[in-house]
Amino acid sequence: MNNQILSEEKIEKILKRIAFQIIENNFLESEIVLVGISGQGMQMARNLKEFMYSIRPEIKSTVCELFIDKHQPVRSDIKMDTDLKKLEDSVIVLVDDVLNTGRTTAYALSYLLQLSLKKLETAVLVNRQYTRFPVAATYSGISLSTTLDDHIEVKLDKEVGAYLY
Repeated sequence: MNNQILSEEKIEKILKRIAFQIIENNFLESEIVLVGISGQGMQMARNLKEFMYSIRPEIKSTVCELFIDKHQPVRSDIKMDTDLKKLEDSVIVLVDDVLNTGRTTAYALSYLLQLSLKKLETAVLVNRQYTRFPVAATYSGISLSTTLDDHIEVKLDKEVGAYLY
């Protein structure tokens, strides 16, 4: 049995709000780099870029993809589709669909912290608040209290929605 917790319309409103917040918190910046975690995080980053452009087109937003094994991040290589050195001294927003234990976010942040960055923030659509690692979302769509057995699936490409299983 699955229950839709976010409709396409609600997700669009949430992503627009997050885009406004990112612009407000980085108003004086000329460029913001959105690093999407491969999968739905990457799609969310692409959507945020579009909304940010519609709000303030003079701020350049770049989208990069970060590849990480969400189930075994410590045993896999973390890679990006962009040369990491090009992100030096940038404002980066790490984007993922769901923040659960914080493991994926923690390892992704440690990878990005190899650089000297101007600012590093995080954005998630759903924050489950079960973090076991010292991470928090700078921008969060919704916070949910669920059981540990529950699973949340976010779909942002063809059939848009968030579902609780």
